[in-house]
Amino acid sequence: MTKIRNCMTKTWNWITTHVTHIAITWIAVGFILLIIYIAIYKAANWQVLSGFATWVLAGGVFLAFSQIREAKRSTNAQLAVEFFQRLKCEKDTLRRIYKLGPEDIKRISKNSNWGVDNLNKNKIDSVLDMFNMIGGLRKQGILDKSLAIGIIAGAPALRCWYKLNGYIKEERSKRGYVLEYYEDFTRECLDYFDKEQVKIKLYKEGPREKPKDLMCYFAKLKKEGDKRYPRCLKKIKKDRETDKQG
Repeated sequence: MTKIRNCMTKTWNWITTHVTHIAITWIAVGFILLIIYIAIYKAANWQVLSGFATWVLAGGVFLAFSQIREAKRSTNAQLAVEFFQRLKCEKDTLRRIYKLGPEDIKRISKNSNWGVDNLNKNKIDSVLDMFNMIGGLRKQGILDKSLAIGIIAGAPALRCWYKLNGYIKEERSKRGYVLEYYEDFTRECLDYFDKEQVKIKLYKEGPREKPKDLMCYFAKLKKEGDKRYPRCLKKIKKDRETDKQG
């Protein structure tokens, strides 16, 4: 079964990769067949013309599919470059977030004018909004999963959730439900990394301290039913409705 599945996957990948050539060849063959028919029978009835039109229409559908696919690829590539550049600009901010201690986060959350190591609430909110936007685009299917998680922002999003989930909880107590797409994106990152068997670690300060294995940490939270474990968007919306009724 595995060999058959792999063969079917390879075949489908080949078709989707060469769909433009297939569509053009299909339409060209239709014209050739029509010309041959006319050359042999010296005429073409409505039945033949109808069949030819159906043939060309099928090729047009393939061609339209190819154009949509290429447009999506272009959009993914453009968004990937933009977010990659944005993450490069936020590199120092991310490193400072990774170094924050629990007390630092509490102080920043309570006092927007307070900061540590050139890091303040505005910079943290800017990073979280970026992850929320990526999560929103991913949820709408605009941004490819492997691109959004595996290449652009999966690991940083997970590390920031580990550090800032308390901060996010405090913000929600003030502003209501915020950063829902970011939480959903973090959950999707965990599922993706778990499936691909990717280890995500967060290095601590100090020569004797070992890096934190975030995948093991979140697996433990999930097992214990800890609320720090990120929820999917469906669960978030359900909890939001429950909160409204309460």
